[in-house]
Amino acid sequence: MVTSCEVQPWPQGDARCGCVAGECVWYRLAEAGKKESVGARQGLPCDDGRCAPGLTCVSYYGIAGPGGPLFKSCEIPCAVTGAKCPDGQACVTIADGPGRVCRPRQ
Repeated sequence: MVTSCEVQPWPQGDARCGCVAGECVWYRLAEAGKKESVGARQGLPCDDGRCAPGLTCVSYYGIAGPGGPLFKSCEIPCAVTGAKCPDGQACVTIADGPGRVCRPRQ
């Protein structure tokens, strides 16, 4: 599947657009020597089942459903009642992705 990354007010600086876990998303790479924030790893694959502290490895099928590949990505799930996203993030639904997860506000 071919998709495009639309220009948004966010991201800024060192943000990049690319395919992560079968989805076209904006992401940032950590700089050498700089402490990485939890958000810097959100949406990245967790094929080994492990994620950075504060993130959970979430498994899901993409747009092809169970007939397609199983994807896994590091997320902050927010589907549970009372779950809160970190400051500057909102709970969004990625229907053909990991479901209800936190993402940077746009």
